[in-house]
Amino acid sequence: MDFLKEYDARAAAENLIEYELRDQATGKVITNGKKPCVVLIRSTMSEEILSADRAEKNAAMTEAFRRARAAKNEGGEAEASVDFDWSRIEEQINNRAIRLIAGFRNMQTKGDSGPRELTVEDASAFVALNRISEDHHWRRVIPLVKNDGEKERDFVKRKAKVENEWLQASFAQQIVDAASEHAALLGKRVTH
Repeated sequence: MDFLKEYDARAAAENLIEYELRDQATGKVITNGKKPCVVLIRSTMSEEILSADRAEKNAAMTEAFRRARAAKNEGGEAEASVDFDWSRIEEQINNRAIRLIAGFRNMQTKGDSGPRELTVEDASAFVALNRISEDHHWRRVIPLVKNDGEKERDFVKRKAKVENEWLQASFAQQIVDAASEHAALLGKRVTH
């Protein structure tokens, strides 16, 4: 076994993920002819995405500290609130998905001179095709917990059912989830 190759998660993170897009309403893979519509996605652990994420988080922290200092200088206290503005949340998810998209396969649109393949330049229009699913969003944000008096085997069964239930993820949510799930697998073991 070549240990350095087998466990090189950094190199594996640079490989694109081929994600078969699912219909938001039904959860079924979307096909064009008999071939699945595929979105090529960067892993959230790829160097390009990690760098962009760090820059975004640093900018957000700088802005939060600026607001806190301004509030303190005005004699008040820094505001500690959680923003549940769905338009803003959707914008953040869509922007993250756009950053993750590296291309498309078996997906076309009408161009000026006839049909053409979708390109990475179409990513913004692609993620804007549907709205995020609040149910799907909350399942990813709030962990499922065991109810009082619920037996462990019943909880495990309920958790498996809930985790596999299709909650109408938008295209952007599907992209973000696929990239995140791939990154989680990289930490467990690199597969070639």
